[in-house]
Amino acid sequence: MPQTVVAAVVVAYSVGLIKPAEFLHIRRLRRVEFRWALIALAGVGLLGTLKGILVAVIASLVALAHQAYNRAGVERVMGFCTEEQAKKFLSAVPLVEKAIVDSGVILIKYWLEVSPEEQTRRLEARINDGRKIWKLSPMDLKSYSRWYDYSRARDDMFSATDTGFAPWYVADSNDKKRARLNIISHLLSKIPYKRVPREKVRLPERQKAGGYKEPDYAYKFVEKRH
Repeated sequence: MPQTVVAAVVVAYSVGLIKPAEFLHIRRLRRVEFRWALIALAGVGLLGTLKGILVAVIASLVALAHQAYNRAGVERVMGFCTEEQAKKFLSAVPLVEKAIVDSGVILIKYWLEVSPEEQTRRLEARINDGRKIWKLSPMDLKSYSRWYDYSRARDDMFSATDTGFAPWYVADSNDKKRARLNIISHLLSKIPYKRVPREKVRLPERQKAGGYKEPDYAYKFVEKRH
């Protein structure tokens, strides 16, 4: 039976710097937005809170947004949850991920590492570019000043959830284009797949004008400012 492939993409330090769908650029990739879900672990007696609904669809590729681990990162650092809640989450995650893997799902987790210099460059680009400033949220600015708090949270998350059955793969994402190619290549090396035979695409011959002439019409053209 084909297995379900789940790719969990987590962005380092600054929420939203790289969107999973933008990052992977794989056609038909369905991005799953997360909502609160209560996961009951049978036989363990533990009711853990997991931010994520895993969609198990046979022979499909599902990208899980970074919200899956928000409790271990932004929520903990910015005070949206208590330390007790964060630690409970971290203790529950390996149990949940083990159950997912044991069910036949291939769980692949990527951590996109970015340097403080590159984070500064990206945020300044948003501030100084009117086309990008809409991407800049108040949370981005608050998070920017908490770099080492996020580093400590990352270290705790790795310590608790970097397991043999569901390891974290760290990708240097300072160069977005290279990071995309590296992760796509790595992802394909981790899943069983067969190449789909495709016919070579050729452009058909364009029809002849057949006497058509461009009209002498006063088109209202958009001004070329750039």
